[in-house]
Amino acid sequence: MAIKPLTSSSQEKDFKDYVISRDLLGESIEWIGRNLSPGDVFSDDKLEDWARSNYDPEEALEVSDIIRLAKDNCNDPEEIFDKDTLETWALDNGWVHFG
Repeated sequence: MAIKPLTSSSQEKDFKDYVISRDLLGESIEWIGRNLSPGDVFSDDKLEDWARSNYDPEEALEVSDIIRLAKDNCNDPEEIFDKDTLETWALDNGWVHFG
């Protein structure tokens, strides 16, 4: 004697379609997030809208502001730059290392 299924074939198909589509969508979104950049997925307009909604342009600092803050708050160039970068600058600007 055959056992009668608890769901109809139509319900079974609907369930599979629902579960598979949810799982594939979630996994696809995770893969996209790990492997692509925002510019690969969204238009510049969409990303600019997001940035406008999440950042206040008046609070953003210009590069010159950041440089001024660094100059005002750091007494030693090694607080900002590694020694190799500073040595390269010194050699490129005519300083000779004795030692």
